[in-house]
Amino acid sequence: MAVLAFAVALMPWLMRLRLEYDPAVPAAWFESCFGGGSTASELLEWEGAGEARPELADQGSSLRYECEWTWRAEGGGGQRLSVTIDVDGDRAYGEFDPSIEEGLGLGSEDWYADAEKLDGWEHGLCRQVDTDLDTSRYECIASESNLRLTIESRDIPGGNGFDDKHFGPGGVSVEDLTVELGALVRSAFRD
Repeated sequence: MAVLAFAVALMPWLMRLRLEYDPAVPAAWFESCFGGGSTASELLEWEGAGEARPELADQGSSLRYECEWTWRAEGGGGQRLSVTIDVDGDRAYGEFDPSIEEGLGLGSEDWYADAEKLDGWEHGLCRQVDTDLDTSRYECIASESNLRLTIESRDIPGGNGFDDKHFGPGGVSVEDLTVELGALVRSAFRD
């Protein structure tokens, strides 16, 4: 009986040994998203991307790192791109299951999967989401071990109906961005 109790007590510690990513922000990433410089401009194919400041949420053994860009088109309207990195110090993420993981939002959402596998990621899903509030977004959610990357593109209020699958003046694909940024994120947070 004592052996069983010891084994049960040891399980959470053993589970953490399998986690590949450290919930600590790389020093260079504190002041500007992805360490600043031309990284964001190159990834977004947009010279005007500028130096976005990240929002950090340290939740004990977990971390949330968020960056956001708003592109305004010359003729009016524009798009918003949100990038969220979650690193959980206690558990690995599995496949994204919208029925379990989505919070209760305003209105109902209809969505369809556009891609169910993303290069370089253990799990991945890209989907078009439409709500009964006449808004839409395109998002890719990718995870590996205890790291999750979510990238979302949507029109800003009063937008001109831009294609949510692409962002900004360079029309960068949200799916391709998830794959490209994923390599940078995985190397930055690898334990």
